[in-house]
Amino acid sequence: MATQNPPQISSEEYREVLKTAFVQCYQTSNDAWSYEEAMREVPVYFLECIGDQKAHILDIGAGSGKDAEILLKAGHSVTGLDLYEHEAWQFLSYTWGDRINFVKSQFTDWQPSAETKFDAVFDNGCFHHQHPSLYFPYLAHLKTLLKPNGIAMLSVFTPLDENTDGSFIDFDEGRIGRSFSVNELQQLLTNHGFIWLDSRLIYRPWHEHYLPVHYLAALVKNQP
Repeated sequence: MATQNPPQISSEEYREVLKTAFVQCYQTSNDAWSYEEAMREVPVYFLECIGDQKAHILDIGAGSGKDAEILLKAGHSVTGLDLYEHEAWQFLSYTWGDRINFVKSQFTDWQPSAETKFDAVFDNGCFHHQHPSLYFPYLAHLKTLLKPNGIAMLSVFTPLDENTDGSFIDFDEGRIGRSFSVNELQQLLTNHGFIWLDSRLIYRPWHEHYLPVHYLAALVKNQP
């Protein structure tokens, strides 16, 4: 896994690479992110930000439903979206009934009814794997699904050194990652119509199989 320049393939080609990579990771139990303790700190932070009011939350990249379950246990309703239909969905649906709804789709392809608006949107590690040319349509789609003044949390890779700009990361199976500094992420999100509210650095303990990055969880509000 090495830093690199932006991907040289088109966004359409990369969409297929990304889908294949994630499906393969789940099918071969190489979804390390599902079991990483640092990633489970992000929904806990999100719950702090939401407060006591019960919300309907869109969980982008729901995967095995680890984050969705944390949100459900706090009393919220969740729509979990992922390009891979995980075997855990059936059990979670049985356990939580109509408070959870899973949808198999790539995020930018998903077109629910025009009336479908969420109180909050949660993205724990999906946005930073997108092709750079899709940042705008990704964030624009997120805005359309979020109620006016609704909140969103995006968690992304961030450099170990807080004073360093982010960079691209090349994964072995062809997907890319992008780390962001606080300033880079704040500028990107505010330029796309969101109000920056807060952020938190989520530290990852060193591990020989982990990327040399931490996580940056950003809280924003949908500007009407």
